[in-house]
Amino acid sequence: MGCTDRKGMNFSVSNNETEINVSLAESGEGNWCSVGSQLQVKDPTTGENLNVTITGTEKFENKTLCKASVETGTEGNSSRLEYMWSKDKNTTVWTKYDKDGNLSVRFIDVEGKNNSRWSRKEA
Repeated sequence: MGCTDRKGMNFSVSNNETEINVSLAESGEGNWCSVGSQLQVKDPTTGENLNVTITGTEKFENKTLCKASVETGTEGNSSRLEYMWSKDKNTTVWTKYDKDGNLSVRFIDVEGKNNSRWSRKEA
């Protein structure tokens, strides 16, 4: 079962296994990067969460990309990623951070040319 806000801004869907909440920020017509929009998925049987929040735009290789912060895991054991994409969807960047906030892995796809970049913390 779920409910929808009459403005179409918020809705949630849940059953015995999963709960999904979506909050879409109010934006102008044609806005492809609605800052403040959120998606939250919770699995009550494992307690695992997935939270995605659109945080803004960022320049990357002379393109403007929409940027979202992604957090997943359980309390005390979570991972943070950033996902960026171009309006034409031809450029995507995934960045994973370690528990100390340092860059762990970066995956870049520009016009179908994958380019993974790794960063390792030296011991």
